[in-house]
Amino acid sequence: MISILISDAIELIHITLLTAFLINTIRRNPVIKSSTASLYVLGTVVYIASDLYWIVHLLIKNGETPSFSAVEIGIAGVFIFYGAAIHERMRPKQRFFKLTFPVVFAALFTLINTICWILWTSGVVRDTITGIAMGYFACVLAVRMEELELLKKEKRAQASLFTAVLMFLELGTVYTSGTLLLLLDIARYIFWFAGVLYFAVLVYKYVIAGKDIEKGLCSSFAFYLWSVFGLYLSAGTMYQVFNVILLFSMIAMFLAVRKEEGR
Repeated sequence: MISILISDAIELIHITLLTAFLINTIRRNPVIKSSTASLYVLGTVVYIASDLYWIVHLLIKNGETPSFSAVEIGIAGVFIFYGAAIHERMRPKQRFFKLTFPVVFAALFTLINTICWILWTSGVVRDTITGIAMGYFACVLAVRMEELELLKKEKRAQASLFTAVLMFLELGTVYTSGTLLLLLDIARYIFWFAGVLYFAVLVYKYVIAGKDIEKGLCSSFAFYLWSVFGLYLSAGTMYQVFNVILLFSMIAMFLAVRKEEGR
């Protein structure tokens, strides 16, 4: 319980600081009215409220985690606000989804993740709500990555095979034990960390070292979502590792939004 409280407390402090910095940036630029930045702020405020509720709940219930609570509604709201922030960047003709390959694959990836959560925790209602919100977020990012040519046609096959193998490994960990489970765990984390490295490189290229605001926004939000997927399918030490990665992804989002809002 202590490790969970410490982790959530650090995350709460981190999010609070990011929100304060972003609000301060917006206040210094009153002429600029960025809907992306506004939606990001709203999502982050909901994030703070959800984390605060979670910490209070753990304190009152002595670390007992509920099968369903207001936190799930709050976190779903975070994904919807963040997804809407990227949705605002999409071309007008793409504001309504078409069943393109990236969208379908993003939806399937989220669906399989959701099935894994349900098989692991038996939280059908909770995980379904979370999965729907994350699915929307993932589909928005898929469309935007395709628009910005971050997901080029020649790379689709590799990306599809990569995520398909990852989901096969995840499903395998639900039904195996012993040595085989250990091997699948090692293999799946190799894939998860390869994805982390890929998105981290994009963030460095377009947010830190580069000045491509649109690609920077998309890359940083995708980095965040990938980190959340990895976090939700982890436990123990690996959960804490992904918690740290998640914090870095949130810093990347803040930097990207600040650049967009202040240009």
